[in-house]
Amino acid sequence: MPFPIDFSSPQVVAPVCNSADLDFLSSTSAAHHCDIIELRLDSLSDQLDPIETLLSDHHPNLPILATARHPDEGGDGSLDAAARQQLYARFLPQIDALDIELRSVDEMSDTLEAARSAGKKIILSFHDFKSTPSISTIQDKIEAAIDAEADVCKIAVHLDSLDRLCELAQVCENETRIKISLMGMGPLGKISRLLFAKAGSALNYGYLATPNAPGQWPAKQLKNLIGEI
Repeated sequence: MPFPIDFSSPQVVAPVCNSADLDFLSSTSAAHHCDIIELRLDSLSDQLDPIETLLSDHHPNLPILATARHPDEGGDGSLDAAARQQLYARFLPQIDALDIELRSVDEMSDTLEAARSAGKKIILSFHDFKSTPSISTIQDKIEAAIDAEADVCKIAVHLDSLDRLCELAQVCENETRIKISLMGMGPLGKISRLLFAKAGSALNYGYLATPNAPGQWPAKQLKNLIGEI
């Protein structure tokens, strides 16, 4: 059963990255914590059978987003394009959206075509864990996502300057051609996730059992805070 994703209001995404997250998801009503579950397939390569059991027997009744992250953008296991495509192909029938890096659009074209044909939502992403790229670089990433017909352009960057925080919020608020998912990591990560959600960020990431990026809120707390602002 497909679960449509509502991009018209800020959605809280909770990544599932390890066995603790899977156990949490199996024992807790996820809808109290988040709006979307993200399966980090690159981090769960030894948990693929339990994931299939979860989705078939204990589905969280929320949209499922799948990611098999490129190793140069935080992916685990040094998975090459072929291995990541196999993961996507295995779970494509059971998911509602997938997230592929902008750098991987060409080499993952078959996966993207299959996802579009199956009616899945496409998030194209860019991650910089060390710095905040220039606004022109951010705009280039957005243009690339638009050209590739993404539903959402996701941008996650290290953020330690209030000036850059405000500049990025303006980019998010002013972009009308494509939905933006924007988040900071590092010293201003937590405040950025609230500000960017207020500025229109479509997908906003928190954690279930354990954080998987610097600057994350617990998903339930993030969901409550976004509801208040």
